[in-house]
Amino acid sequence: YHSWEQRDEESDRDDDDDDDDDDGGMNTMHFLVLSGQNNVAIYPPPSMLSQIGNNTLDIGDLLAETEMHNQGLPTKQLIHFSKMLADLIATLITTAEEDTVILQQMNDSLRMISQDRHGEIEQLTDIVSAISYRIQFKQSIRMALDATNQVLSLRNEAGEL
Repeated sequence: YHSWEQRDEESDRDDDDDDDDDDGGMNTMHFLVLSGQNNVAIYPPPSMLSQIGNNTLDIGDLLAETEMHNQGLPTKQLIHFSKMLADLIATLITTAEEDTVILQQMNDSLRMISQDRHGEIEQLTDIVSAISYRIQFKQSIRMALDATNQVLSLRNEAGEL
């Protein structure tokens, strides 16, 4: 589950915003990646979040619920969410693919370090962990953007945009 807030200076300057939910220029993004399913719930409801960690969860039901939930979101909200994700991706200095290459280089370096150099091993292990997290985060953002754009594309094809 990913959730964060970011300052949107553009919305601070946007005087013709007709949203009733003025957030003072803060954008909050929430999405739930269903691991191993390549499926993302955009702004998941509490009922969906409460299922995290449930051992008796029916993944088929959750996938159907996720699709219905995403389809039910307002177009304006989806467009805004897509823009926020695209803007976030644009600020990242590396891609997940580039990080994968860096991760491989760090793992190669780690294997070549003598076992008696514990400090260096710990430092490289921390770097490897951070890069692994960074890759997963970027892949999750990309999946959320793809899911959002898929819903928008279907609405566009149906003439709803």
